Amino acid sequence: MFAVFGDIHGCFYTLKAAQRVKEIYGEIDFYATGDLVDRGNYSPEAVEYVIENGIRPVMGNHDRMFISYFTERESIPAQLWIYNNSSKTIYDYEQNPVILVRHLDFVSKLPLFYDLDDYFISHAGFGRHWLNLLKYDKKVDLDMMAKVATDNLDNEKGLLWNRTELLDIGKIQVVGHTPVPNFKFYKKQKAYYIDTGASNGNKLTALVSDGVDAIDVIFEKTDNMDISSTIFR
Repeated sequence: MFAVFGDIHGCFYTLKAAQRVKEIYGEIDFYATGDLVDRGNYSPEAVEYVIENGIRPVMGNHDRMFISYFTERESIPAQLWIYNNSSKTIYDYEQNPVILVRHLDFVSKLPLFYDLDDYFISHAGFGRHWLNLLKYDKKVDLDMMAKVATDNLDNEKGLLWNRTELLDIGKIQVVGHTPVPNFKFYKKQKAYYIDTGASNGNKLTALVSDGVDAIDVIFEKTDNMDISSTIFR
């Protein structure tokens, strides 16, 4: 059994409260759809909480921009971050260089996806433009998928940035990146969208599965402490 949190976006207090999932289901595995940093008020605290509690996130596009800014300042993802209201996250980390080094190491090693028996967890999902990755039995060639994901790290249709219709890969995809007011399941694509805009003041979603079926969806209203004065859409 496991649970997947939607995009966390620096919502430390909300994430802590959402860990009440443990009170219901005990010590199950926890994953997250990435975007640990930005927008919410407590990016360093949120990342530290993820590390200390053994939550397994995938890399999100904001995590990618975070790494790029502090390691490849002139790169396109780094420049994008500058114009993505990242100033508070930058300031907070520049005040804590030891934590910055630790978190850069952690985030840089995040996988682009988790391939579970019946589930595939990534930040933005595999779109229909990767139809050629399906084998004769309509399942995905995972080795090829891993290569394509890495080769297209900063592509607008890659696993960190994609907003196109998802591909039915023979497993249930669980993604964030594209905000929805409530979690949404697309039957045709076998895809759950669980970024419910925690940093916008909406809620953080946890999808709970027994490994085969989604058995519960738990919502945690965003704690006001986490909400930035800048509202994102």
